[in-house]
Amino acid sequence: MASPQQGDLKLSGPSPGQGAGGGARTRDRKVPADLRADSLAIVPDKTYEDKAEEGDRFAIFMRSVKFIEHHNWKYHNQLSSFYLDINHFSDLSDEEFNKMNGLKMDPRTAEPKCPEYHPKTTQVPEQVDWREKGYVTPVKDQVGNWTILGLV
Repeated sequence: MASPQQGDLKLSGPSPGQGAGGGARTRDRKVPADLRADSLAIVPDKTYEDKAEEGDRFAIFMRSVKFIEHHNWKYHNQLSSFYLDINHFSDLSDEEFNKMNGLKMDPRTAEPKCPEYHPKTTQVPEQVDWREKGYVTPVKDQVGNWTILGLV
C-alpha cells in the first residue's frame, strides 16, 4: 500500500547532502501537503547564520519529514497508535535533540533501567490490622455530616 498523500507541494532548495558547498544546484522535492513545507514557517523567529546552515538545516528537516511521513503511513494503516507532525525540533539532528533533551540511556538497551526492589524478608503475615500499628485511624461516626455538606 502506498504512503498516504493528500496532495503534494514541490520545494526547491539545496538537495539533502549537498551541505555548504552545494548552493547552486537545486532539486525539486515533494513534501506531503498535510505537513508544512518550510521549517522557517514553523517557528517564525528562527533564523540561521548563513545560507549554508540553512541548507544543512533544510536537509535535516527533509529527513524528519520523510521519517514522519513513514510513521504516519503506519498510523493510517493501524500499525501505530499515534501520529507525528513537524515542530520546532524538526530541523535538529538526533544528536542535537538528545543533547538538548538531556536523555541519557544505555545505548545497548532500548529501555531505561529501573532499580529492582529486593525485600529483606519473604515471610508475610496472612493479615495485618494497620489500625493497631497506628498507621490508619479508626472509623469515625459521620452521621449528620450530610446536612453540613448540603449547605456548602
